[in-house]
Amino acid sequence: GWNSGAERIKGYSANEILGRHMSGFYPPGVITPEALEQRLAVARESGFAHDEGWRVRKDGTRFWASVTITPIHDDEGQITGYSKITRDLTEKRAQEIELKRLVGVQKAILDNAGVAIITTDMKGLITLFNPSAERLLGYRSDEVIGKLTPASFHDRDELAEKARALSEELGVTVKPGLATLSAKALRGEVDTSEWTYVTKSGQRKPVLLSVTGILDENGMPIGSVGLVADLTEQKRHQTELVSARVAAERANIAKSSFLANMSHEI
Repeated sequence: GWNSGAERIKGYSANEILGRHMSGFYPPGVITPEALEQRLAVARESGFAHDEGWRVRKDGTRFWASVTITPIHDDEGQITGYSKITRDLTEKRAQEIELKRLVGVQKAILDNAGVAIITTDMKGLITLFNPSAERLLGYRSDEVIGKLTPASFHDRDELAEKARALSEELGVTVKPGLATLSAKALRGEVDTSEWTYVTKSGQRKPVLLSVTGILDENGMPIGSVGLVADLTEQKRHQTELVSARVAAERANIAKSSFLANMSHEI
């Protein structure tokens, strides 16, 4: 048999294709007669045989097909032929390839980002912890994903102070802890503040944290993402600049005092 669906997918009319071998649907050199017979053997033994791969239409164009072959039995249980159901999955496969490409691009960005990236679910548990986050905080991703919340890395006194400030700003009670970090993000705002992170080894590091809510297709919050920049070097440079400025001011005072004394002696 040859229905309208087969004609639409493969381009042949029933008169053109009936009686021809099914190997004609494969690109040249893709499959051997022995391999085709093996698929029929699988169908006979298992009741069906399924595979996906490239097939060729009448006009020579290729399409990615899902093919299921099933034996046809007569009233006595003898095999009289085979039915073949073919689905054109070309568009679906293209979408899957594009999705894999995008996932690969996303992974490359996350793995090579110069800032720490930490995402959470609505319970606050960490769902992503990129390599920069590992380097910054000293934890492996498998130590924190699904186990810790970002509040675990924060100075408790800073969280309490920020909670009080947010309570006044937002007009609601914000409890110190995870709620402090996500209060604005879950309202659709971006919260950017300086914090002190406490690493796995207990080292304290100044950071700039920007927290944004993650929304679903309906605009409902499903988590948050935090971008964290290490300010250690910046703070060190600032301290050095302040020290240099103080030293310069002292040197200028000493010079002025020296010149003043010199003028009196003259």
